[in-house]
Amino acid sequence: MNNRLPQKIMELDPLLKPYSAILRRRLEKIDAAEKKLTRGEMVLADFASGHEYFGLHRHQNEWIFREWAPNASAVFLVGELSNWQEEPALALQRINAEGVWELRLPADRLGHGDLYRLRIHWADGRGDRIPAYARLDLSLTYKKQYKSWSLAPYLQIFNLGNRKNIWFIQYDEEIEETRIIQKVEPVYMLPLLPTLGVTIEF
Repeated sequence: MNNRLPQKIMELDPLLKPYSAILRRRLEKIDAAEKKLTRGEMVLADFASGHEYFGLHRHQNEWIFREWAPNASAVFLVGELSNWQEEPALALQRINAEGVWELRLPADRLGHGDLYRLRIHWADGRGDRIPAYARLDLSLTYKKQYKSWSLAPYLQIFNLGNRKNIWFIQYDEEIEETRIIQKVEPVYMLPLLPTLGVTIEF
């Protein structure tokens, strides 16, 4: 915390002077919460936007997949693209001491709707898991073709597993008499979301 910040706040609004100790304590708690979340290794905005860094992303002419697995000794992407077997070409590389793993693939190696998961090795064994920043979407369509048009009712369910992927961290403060109450809450991506619809083509 910037030690001059409480003083600057008092200079901007002298009516807050009686609350200077409370403000300083609040600022120290904010600083401690930020250090706990980021471990002093990144800015808070980077932590809150983890979903933009981790998981599977298309970037220019390649796929980039990142996962945080600090205790892993090896990580593989397995799925339909590998017949659910480990392949050396699908081994993630550890890119830092904090446990971030990364894999880069050509754009044509994965397609829309391809299924995959992670196979993680550690000291005493291995196991499969869904990536930390992932969600499962389901889409069912029944298309009926008529002479000159077609009707296709559909059901889509987004985030079928109702995973709580953090979208961002929200900071809020409430003032009650002589106290400032700070709330730090993660805001998650959409929960389970069903959608019904019909597509008509002429």
